[in-house]
Amino acid sequence: MVNKRLTWFLETNSILRSKEGGFGPQRSTNQQVATFSQHFKDAFDARNILLAVFFSLDARNTLTAVFVGFKSAYDLVWKEKLIENAKIGIKHNMLN
Repeated sequence: MVNKRLTWFLETNSILRSKEGGFGPQRSTNQQVATFSQHFKDAFDARNILLAVFFSLDARNTLTAVFVGFKSAYDLVWKEKLIENAKIGIKHNMLN
């Protein structure tokens, strides 16, 4: 009863955005997955290099997606520290 009343209130007062998915009647998360996939493709096509992507679907069908994209990443590198580390022989995998 509480669920129905709350859903009615949210729908009637347009509190949920139209792109909100999975929280009401006739809604699912399929559109969000499709939208995410399109953003991913658009970023790749625009040459915003995608460096790391991780997708996971757990037993409860919860999708987790993590991605990191860098555009002009070299411009943001701390060059002095990079050169200093190279001079003293620190390998990149030892820095973390």
